[in-house]
Amino acid sequence: MNKADGPHAADARRAARELAGALRLLGLAEDGWATPVVTCSAATGDGLAEVWNLADKHERLLRESGELERRRRDQRVSWMWSLVRDQLLDRLRNSPELQAITPDLEAAVRAGTVTPGLAAQQLVAAFLPHPAGPGSS
Repeated sequence: MNKADGPHAADARRAARELAGALRLLGLAEDGWATPVVTCSAATGDGLAEVWNLADKHERLLRESGELERRRRDQRVSWMWSLVRDQLLDRLRNSPELQAITPDLEAAVRAGTVTPGLAAQQLVAAFLPHPAGPGSS
């Protein structure tokens, strides 16, 4: 439901009640916040102040508890690993060794003659001929 005004206002309120009930079953979030469900209308402005106040209240709760900064630290680490994955995939895709064998491996996986796991092992072995493992240096 994306309209909380006009002919759909009653439907929006009913949907909000149902969603609020479902959220109560899930319990509180890790940060102790009970997610409120409210309706609002950008067309009429109804409920917008309440939405803003709730967002502000949640932000203050997260900031005062230290949760906001913890989440930001975790997000920076997650972002770092996402960038590592992106860079590694770019290198893999641009590797001449992989470009030479990828079409045949993809075709074999599509045909079901090679498993995705075996194809992945072959691609990694072509890119990293001497993978590091326990006892290797």
